[in-house]
Amino acid sequence: MMHIKRPLVVAMLAGSFSAGVLADEPQVRHGVIQEQKSGIEVQAGATFTFQTSNDSRLEDEGLLSVDLTAEVPMGPGKLLTYVEGNISPREGGVSSLVEEVNGDAGSALDGQGKGRLQVSEIHYTQRIGQNILTVGLLDPDCRLDNSEIANDETSQFLGNAFVNNPTIAFPDYTLGGCMHVHQGLAPYGLNLLVTGSHGMADNPGRSYSELVDVGAKGKGVFAGVELYRQTAYGIWRLGFWQNTADNDYVDGSGQVDDNSGIYLSGDYIRDNYGLNFRLGIANEDVSEATSFASMAFEKHLGDATLGIAAGYTGVSDEVVNTKGDITQSEVYYRFGLSNALALTPSVQWLKNSGFDTIDSPVDNELVVYSLRISMIFE
Repeated sequence: MMHIKRPLVVAMLAGSFSAGVLADEPQVRHGVIQEQKSGIEVQAGATFTFQTSNDSRLEDEGLLSVDLTAEVPMGPGKLLTYVEGNISPREGGVSSLVEEVNGDAGSALDGQGKGRLQVSEIHYTQRIGQNILTVGLLDPDCRLDNSEIANDETSQFLGNAFVNNPTIAFPDYTLGGCMHVHQGLAPYGLNLLVTGSHGMADNPGRSYSELVDVGAKGKGVFAGVELYRQTAYGIWRLGFWQNTADNDYVDGSGQVDDNSGIYLSGDYIRDNYGLNFRLGIANEDVSEATSFASMAFEKHLGDATLGIAAGYTGVSDEVVNTKGDITQSEVYYRFGLSNALALTPSVQWLKNSGFDTIDSPVDNELVVYSLRISMIFE
């Protein structure tokens, strides 16, 4: 599954109800309330990305995504609604044939793969003592495996491997709940997540009727537990996840099994630079991406930011018809032209896209050039 979505506008809403929780558990992703305020809050944003590559078989591509969030106070908590839209990806374009290089592509598509406007999240968040509970239609990969440095494809790295760990079998937008267990002033806590195994984009028709049919044949539960520890200069995370859907064996035998894995990540932030690393393993019987390691670096240079990252995704030994593991790197330089506008050129190098099957439609090694324009409207 492509792991996509992380609009800049909603990234600004990250955090929790109080400054204390925010300090212990930094969030940079959409759908988590920043602080308790009165009145309705609305923000919007747009991201345009142009991409081209050194492979003449890949067509140059320009993509546009738009995002709108609204927070409405309800009793002791808040209701958040997130609406997003995409234009249709080009059939022979960069993002269609090389899924690893644009995490903002195709996050809102219909059953025919055409762009649309959709309600991606609508959930209620309430503080219970020191803890935060969120229930409804939500984005699972905004609750686990977070990072301040490599987690937002509208303002940081475009490559999927530098947004979330590819060994974690996150569902797309789906029904479920998350509890952030916070221990007061202690530097540690837990994130507990339980959702359906199939989100919007995981169902054939990408429809809401399929989404609510959680008991359909082959479906199950996605659950994750993440322990984090905050330090003076960052945060460490250790997590375990399991997906109980009927996951097909990757050897083509027709068997099915649960998928599960363990991951570790850490952010180190000091002065005007930061480092992030990620590690992960998954069940090699049902997961093509069975191991992962990455390192990302970010340095702030006044109104600009430099980012450099490299990652390795290992293919399961049980997979047939593949040539090798995926190696990926990316360099970006983001210019803050104003508080509402940012320009980000970037270069990505990729080897063995899609684990480079024998009939792969792209070169074994690719260089992808990107130009991203991000806008926020408040």
